[in-house]
Amino acid sequence: HQILGCCYWQRIAHPYGKVLGVYKYEYDHFYIADFCSPSDFVDIDHAILLQSDSLRSPMGGNVAGFALQDSAMVYKAKYGATEIKWAEYIR
Repeated sequence: HQILGCCYWQRIAHPYGKVLGVYKYEYDHFYIADFCSPSDFVDIDHAILLQSDSLRSPMGGNVAGFALQDSAMVYKAKYGATEIKWAEYIR
C-alpha cells in the first residue's frame, strides 16, 4: 500500500540572491491508502497503522493503514499485526 507525501519545493539561494540550483524537498502532510478502500487516502496522523510480515507491501515496510478502528481490528487479528504510530515507523 502507498504512502503519499503532500510536499512543496523550496529554492535555496546564495546569500547575495544568486540561485544555486539546489532544491530542498519538504513534506507538508503524509497520506496512506486505506487498506479496505485503496482508492481512498487517510491523513497519516489520523490513520490506524498495522505492521506485520504477513502484510506484504512493495517497499518492504509491511504496513497497512485504516480509516476505521473496527476494520483495523479485524485485520489485526487476521494477520497477527501490531498497531504502530507514524512516529515509530519513520524512526
